[in-house]
Amino acid sequence: MKKSKELPGWFKLENYQKTSSFTPLEWYENLNQRRMFFTYYKMHHSERTDISESRKDHAGRWCKSFVNMISESPLLNVKADRRTSYIKTTARSLKNIDFVRTYDMILKNAPDIFHEYLEIEKNSSENAFSLSLKNKELESFLYQNQSNLFSYQEAYLSINLHANDEQIIDDFRHWLSNIRELVNKKSAKKDFCESDFNEWAEYKVLPYIDLKIWSMLCERKITQSMIARALYPDEYEIDITERIRKTTKKKADWLMRGSVIDAFGVQLQKTKKVE
Repeated sequence: MKKSKELPGWFKLENYQKTSSFTPLEWYENLNQRRMFFTYYKMHHSERTDISESRKDHAGRWCKSFVNMISESPLLNVKADRRTSYIKTTARSLKNIDFVRTYDMILKNAPDIFHEYLEIEKNSSENAFSLSLKNKELESFLYQNQSNLFSYQEAYLSINLHANDEQIIDDFRHWLSNIRELVNKKSAKKDFCESDFNEWAEYKVLPYIDLKIWSMLCERKITQSMIARALYPDEYEIDITERIRKTTKKKADWLMRGSVIDAFGVQLQKTKKVE
């Protein structure tokens, strides 16, 4: 990747001014489309053999077309009745892809204790059933490593459907607290609201993300100081590079997580139903 001496000619900060009056849906769509860029970019450059060359080529073309689009007009027009996402809930039953990914991850990366337990189960399923052979070690491996391997923020659990609702909900709260502590994932303090949207506009997360997208696609390395000067051209009395690192970059990276965008989409769908 070559070091860039200048930013793209199409980048103009004034083209992002309307973010200060974005609706929640406009924020969602503009963030989600950019999240998709990182997904397709990763697919295009993936060395995984289970991804066909045609899919990789399609992903590469999508990335180029998206950058062409934002270079002409970075803020996407969003219709008020647009359907936000195919994801309708933050809790769901497992799907084929969940089983395949988990199975593949376990086969390739499980600790020795898993294979020891597997041998015990083959010899005597009764002994395996009654033996809690380092379950904590396996639990830590499953949730911590799965998040790292697949960049997912999900966890699986077993529920006793014969228990009453109150007991299940109470046990789930206890389990949720423990698993979040285990994988160091804090819950969102609240639904996304006006103060969040104002913050995203103030921190200039969209222009920051677009510069990052451009640098990746064009294979140009741009420094944080270059970005800081582009986003805050009239500020000289503070360390704007440090501001970028502590606020804009941190917030933008968080917003580009698929799980964050999905939760935002679910919130919008539920809000729309209430209205």
